[in-house]
Amino acid sequence: MLKLVSGKYRSRSIDVPPNVTVPTKSMVRTAITNALMDELRGAEVLDLFAGSGALGFESLSRGAKHCVFVDSSKEAIDVIRKNAALLKETNCDILFMDYQLALDKFEKPFDIIYLDPPYRMKEVYEKVPSIILEKGLLKEHGAIVLEYEGDITVHKELFSFAKEYSYGRTHVIILRK
Repeated sequence: MLKLVSGKYRSRSIDVPPNVTVPTKSMVRTAITNALMDELRGAEVLDLFAGSGALGFESLSRGAKHCVFVDSSKEAIDVIRKNAALLKETNCDILFMDYQLALDKFEKPFDIIYLDPPYRMKEVYEKVPSIILEKGLLKEHGAIVLEYEGDITVHKELFSFAKEYSYGRTHVIILRK
């Protein structure tokens, strides 16, 4: 279980899939949602490697209009469905599929896209932001939020703005179109 940190779901607990994901720490979730505070109200959000759905639920808690949760783990998807029911959250879609299939499926752009794959999947950080741009999946003033540990390659030159944050071993990069 982890507690949501702010907004209408503040202090509400949600489940975490055991042995499947490493949930984003509350300090990091707080920092991310604070950095995106002005953009969250009314936002269309994509939580691409959703895990427990914590980042997406934090966004909905802070006023996002809708969130699409995507994960390729059946266990994670079951937990996200349970968490949505627990919160009585209906402004979301929950998709059990691989991230590449999901990126091919979407036709409308998002305001905020969370990209927090398993840390061993380093190649995702390098290729997915450019795929998002190529497919037109990020709105004009949208943001892609990358959470990672260790070293990754990111093509920041594709974006007009990149801001980096560090929280111990966890790092966050916010890329803006």
